[in-house]
Amino acid sequence: MKEFKSILYDQDISCFSISCNLDFIKDLNLKQIIDVIVSFGKDYDLKEFFYTPLEDINSIRYRQEILKDLQQQQIFDVVEEFTHGMLQVNRYQKMISKIDYKEYKKIWFLQMSIVYIETIQSLITTLNALDFHSDGLKLFKKYMQAYIDSDFFKKFSLEAILIQKELDSLNYNITIDGIKFSVQRYDDEEDFSKKIKNLFQKFEDDTRKKHKNEFEKNSSANHVDAKILEFVFKLYPKEFLKLDSFYQNFHDFMDKTIQRFSHEVWYYLSYIKFTKEFYEENLSFCIPRFSDDGSIDVEDGYDLSLARKLLVEKKSIITNSYYLNDKERILIISGANQGGKSTFARMVGQINYLASLGLQVPAKRAVLCLSRHIYTHFEREEDIKNLRSKLQDDLFRIHQILSKAKQGDLLILNEIFSSTSLSDAFFLSKEIMQKIIDDDLFCVWVTFIEELSEMNDKTVSMVCEIDHNDVKNRTFKIVRKKADGLAYANSIAKKYHLSFEQIIQRISQ
Repeated sequence: MKEFKSILYDQDISCFSISCNLDFIKDLNLKQIIDVIVSFGKDYDLKEFFYTPLEDINSIRYRQEILKDLQQQQIFDVVEEFTHGMLQVNRYQKMISKIDYKEYKKIWFLQMSIVYIETIQSLITTLNALDFHSDGLKLFKKYMQAYIDSDFFKKFSLEAILIQKELDSLNYNITIDGIKFSVQRYDDEEDFSKKIKNLFQKFEDDTRKKHKNEFEKNSSANHVDAKILEFVFKLYPKEFLKLDSFYQNFHDFMDKTIQRFSHEVWYYLSYIKFTKEFYEENLSFCIPRFSDDGSIDVEDGYDLSLARKLLVEKKSIITNSYYLNDKERILIISGANQGGKSTFARMVGQINYLASLGLQVPAKRAVLCLSRHIYTHFEREEDIKNLRSKLQDDLFRIHQILSKAKQGDLLILNEIFSSTSLSDAFFLSKEIMQKIIDDDLFCVWVTFIEELSEMNDKTVSMVCEIDHNDVKNRTFKIVRKKADGLAYANSIAKKYHLSFEQIIQRISQ
């Protein structure tokens, strides 16, 4: 088994970088989703991970297996507790870097070391009691065991604990006379601090006992504190000489790989926290599988961004399914306006992107073909700065996309060429469709040109359904069927009593 490097990457970390093609993020409403996810790990800078899709299926599966393990509540709780301990250590480190008084700095350094040691030891104890299925967590467990058994950690932890015990046993008196004070060794005088503590014990907050390692807010030192500590150093030179030696020898004690784990693992923890509200409303998530033959099959998928909005509004969420078999590569979405076509297109894009991050996708079941790049063309308002008409801008943008896209990439086109005549739009769309077919790209195309769905055996027609009893109502269901352009027209005719049967009936009266 290989050595553990990262809980996010199964290969050399330097091989991964933020994708330069993230123009689709806005069109697919992914930014809103990512912003909410990272808010659950606000103490960590997680955004770069969610903007770095993976292009290798093995790397994606590495994350998927880790996510499955972490979804077990016991494992989740253990890892979350560990990250809280490491977060406290990091806060100590930042605070210490701002302290000017060297004696005070060393005292807090020792306290930080003790918290680090306790956090590591607690983790390895609980890890040994857990079983993991993922390579990532198995490797991390093995790494942690080797670390805690190392000569370095044994020496570091032993010295820290012994020095802490010695310093805890030291007692001294402070005598205050006006604006002057003196520090002397303790000589069995009456300890008034114990009396005061006993007096106010009943007011003590019990919750503090449960969090003895919490970062102390009042950790900054003023010149009086520093001077008192300086005198104590002089009273007990032998003990504080050991502290000074410990500080010098272990100044950079924290293991970089363990630090990286405590940061990176929040990629998973924050996503699990994010999905919780959806699970509570009986909405499905699944770990997608990847097909070898290019087939796609998604059952009961939904738009995450819209679903979260509807959950807040206490409204029902409509799911949709789609599939592509054999040579099929292109979904042509048509039907009545405001019927959910654009939402469907966004859903497909979101599912593919989240799958490329190694995360669960919003669907009951999903078999996907990994698209290494996603490109979108959604309608935009004219920009007077580029001096292009709307049609020119559409052509410019689609040309840019098609010049970059490669076999297997995913294109999502939404109402392209709506600003021109039907004949021109049909001509241009056919040319673009042929390019998509020739390059063997996957595509979801929302369009009013139904004829595109019959170009060849790579195209599939899907139509948004309406309530035939009331054409004003939308079902927001997108179904796989032939686009005939008649269903919506017949419903409108029926609504206004102009259907063939209604007209014949009126004439015959």
